[in-house]
Amino acid sequence: MRIRNTIYLRAEKMLALGLIMLVAWSCEDKPAEIGAEIFGGNLIDTRISISSGDTIRATNTSAFGKVDFNAINYLMIGEYNDSVYGSISAGFASEFSLGNTLDDTVKLNYNEDYEYLGTELRLQYTNNSWIGDTLAKQKVTVYRLQERLDPDMDYHSDFDPLPLCYPAPIGTDTFEIKNGARDTLWQTANYVHNIAIAIDDAVGLELFEADSAIITNSESFKNLFKGVYVTAEKIDDRIGSVLRIPYTAESNLSQQLAVIIRRRNILTDADGQESIAYDTIPKLYPINKEATKTIRYTHDYTNTNIDFTGENNVDKIYVQGMGGTRGKINITDAFISKWKEILPSPDEDLNGPITSVASVELSFYLDTLADKNYKDNLPEALNLYVLNSNGNFVPPSFDLNLSNTNVPVFTGGKGANTESGDIKYTFSMQTGFFEEFIHPQISGNSQKKYQEFYLGIPAPEFNFNRVVLHGMNIEKVNSDETLKSSNLAVRYVVVD
Repeated sequence: MRIRNTIYLRAEKMLALGLIMLVAWSCEDKPAEIGAEIFGGNLIDTRISISSGDTIRATNTSAFGKVDFNAINYLMIGEYNDSVYGSISAGFASEFSLGNTLDDTVKLNYNEDYEYLGTELRLQYTNNSWIGDTLAKQKVTVYRLQERLDPDMDYHSDFDPLPLCYPAPIGTDTFEIKNGARDTLWQTANYVHNIAIAIDDAVGLELFEADSAIITNSESFKNLFKGVYVTAEKIDDRIGSVLRIPYTAESNLSQQLAVIIRRRNILTDADGQESIAYDTIPKLYPINKEATKTIRYTHDYTNTNIDFTGENNVDKIYVQGMGGTRGKINITDAFISKWKEILPSPDEDLNGPITSVASVELSFYLDTLADKNYKDNLPEALNLYVLNSNGNFVPPSFDLNLSNTNVPVFTGGKGANTESGDIKYTFSMQTGFFEEFIHPQISGNSQKKYQEFYLGIPAPEFNFNRVVLHGMNIEKVNSDETLKSSNLAVRYVVVD
């Protein structure tokens, strides 16, 4: 058996091969720069094979189905009608933690000196914590949970908290994301914006009147007030927006229920005269990391041009996070058959011409015409995944040299500008994997395992990044020959 990436050649052949590989690596999809020359009495022929829609198939898939928000560090509300990537809507349900007790009492209605003023749901966020139109008006509605969320439940985006709620809302309000604040203020370092939604006094008074046995015990408090479900919907003709609301201590933001009370103080001056002063004290019940919570999130593609046929090559590949689409890349049997003819099997006689792979690159070109706002949420990098036996998307790896040492199939994936002015995401495939893929020698490296890859956003549950890419067989628009299909380019060397 031939060890991967090792070719037994005469010294002059090996030197020639090394030099020509450097040339092959330096070429950027330019077949004109690939050619043949004589070196040390050997014919060194460098070639490039660019495969696209004929043998590499790209389709769109919404294979996420539901999103697991267990590891989230934020909440979301809003409605956003996006004609390019699909419309999304979001809301959240959460319980509250007990928080810190007041300085001088463990009961809000401690004595006649304490007076109830009101209750608010307070939400905080910072610049660029959204997607969509910041001037869109939305109505936010707060429901009270009638049943507690299960702390042991593995909640996903398809869970609807509304059946757990009392039918009547306990608070409503309207808001715009920027809410009239100037851009210069939003761009100020550490600026925090606040939304305060008034909550029915019946709820606030229930907490104000609760005795110390409830107000000092976490479980008793959560049984009394089981939490809220918060939704938002757009109420104007704008496209809407979705807001992301961090809640962890690291974010330095506070999402909390505030029961506002007033304490009367009797002051006596030096002459013995008494006067009355009031302190306004908010008792805060935070949403923190320990609180049980879930996000209700839906993504609808009805009014988009996204092609989900799943069989034929698409002209555009849509890649987005937050439960959106991924590209599905299929390396066809025709591609494998083609390369079985080009690349000799390790078992073949090495006395004849030697064919060696110098580089393998999978490139995806940005479609700047499909999304006029493509710069707004452009991902810095993309990832390639395979679907494992457990139904999870994982980075592909392969066994190297029967050593049970798995190495990544791909490196790279960052977006970059090309010399011709295009923007593309490029993945470099391990040449050792490519040879093993064409002629499998190790039992764990079956071809079927690697013929389908999924192109996605890194950490898709944590960002709004999105991009439209050219498919594998795009049609030229208005005979524009500068448009490039996404493709798989193999540079290889034949030494005779």
